[in-house]
Amino acid sequence: VKRFLAEPGCLRNLVQLMMTLDAGLVDKVARLVADVLRESPFLPQLYGTGVFYFALRYPGSNILSIARLLRDTHERQAIRGDEQDPTKRSVLHTMLPEALVAFLNNHGAEKFAEIFLGEFDTPEAIWNHEMRRHLIEKISVHLAEFTPRLRSNPRAPYEYTPIPKVYYARLEDELFCNIYYLRNLCDTARFPDWPVRNPVQVLKDILQAWTVELQKVPSSVTAEQCYATLELKVGPEPPTDTEIRRAYHRLAMQLHPDKNKDPSAKEDLTRTIQAYEFLTSAQARKARGPDTDRLALLLQAQCILFARCKEELAPFKYAG
Repeated sequence: VKRFLAEPGCLRNLVQLMMTLDAGLVDKVARLVADVLRESPFLPQLYGTGVFYFALRYPGSNILSIARLLRDTHERQAIRGDEQDPTKRSVLHTMLPEALVAFLNNHGAEKFAEIFLGEFDTPEAIWNHEMRRHLIEKISVHLAEFTPRLRSNPRAPYEYTPIPKVYYARLEDELFCNIYYLRNLCDTARFPDWPVRNPVQVLKDILQAWTVELQKVPSSVTAEQCYATLELKVGPEPPTDTEIRRAYHRLAMQLHPDKNKDPSAKEDLTRTIQAYEFLTSAQARKARGPDTDRLALLLQAQCILFARCKEELAPFKYAG
């Protein structure tokens, strides 16, 4: 039975039941999929069913089974297998803030579910109801072409299209490094003794973030270039959001490595995603040079680290 349920054709129809948003049904589907795929060779291809979109789009509060499904599967998908950074290797990377992906890895499904349903502003998690509403809205827009098809034909298969990066206005001025939001980590009034895991690696990541910040250059990308990448014709009026989304979906499905074996397809898909993000997200268009506030925060974080972790960091430069 498990082998039958895990086969792609059956699995697609099974996970699409989550689109009903029925609390009991969503819970049962999440539990069943986790059980069926535990040792299945189909697990790395699970992302192609759209289940990660359907699960995070669910607005209910009974999400523990979903959290457990995410915990067991999010880093085991073939789509990002060549990525070394654990948070970026996750299939959730484009939808959730890096901090939430790290929180799922470090604290488990139960704690993740608590964060996902609540209002938190700590060094390890910044999340609230408005951010969740924003995520649901972005996924719903991404699925806008599929939803009416599913209504007219309950057995219509979802054709996987990678979702562009979801940006959160609340995090626009935050600097996330290792597993910490540095502004909160450096807030000694609110978080005077927040524990620092693996301070040596945190220090290395802060120094790497310093280098990356110094090397930033303003973006030279233009809207016209992005329209051309998406093969959109520009008349007296710019293309609408719907036209941009449809052009992106068409190209993304053509170029996805699962369907297109051309060696250049992966690079072309990356450019397509970047063009779509540029045209649809104000935050994606804000590529700037080095930010002095971020550089100052990185310096302050180093001071906090050396003050709290003297013994571990004593062998390193600037200690004391």
